[in-house]
Amino acid sequence: MVSMNEVTQIPGLYLGAKPGRAVGLAIAFSILQVIYSIFNYLILIRTLLSPCLHDYIQSMWPALWMSGALAATVLVVGFPIQTTSRLVIFILQIMCGVTVYLVLMVCSQKMLLNEIKSLVFKKNITIDKK
Repeated sequence: MVSMNEVTQIPGLYLGAKPGRAVGLAIAFSILQVIYSIFNYLILIRTLLSPCLHDYIQSMWPALWMSGALAATVLVVGFPIQTTSRLVIFILQIMCGVTVYLVLMVCSQKMLLNEIKSLVFKKNITIDKK
């Protein structure tokens, strides 16, 4: 039995791969995943989470805006220096991405970083024996 996912995914990936090769395939796959996520939300998640939908969105919001800021920074860094080699641009984009990610984590996720730090640098580990 063929699922709806396969019916839409195969032609969508073909249409993305035909003109754009690997980049077109990746873009088509990303667009299809966004469409599937929207439909999953409308059909499944909305009925399950309607009482706590606001909390669900609030929990996902930091990751979404951090991803957008990171993607925008990496794209902006690559545009002005098109005259240099691709390897240099790639390395520079990676370094900028790591820096922006760390700065955003320190600024917005202090509680998470403190929890990770306490887990990593904790000297006394006790195990509950029942």
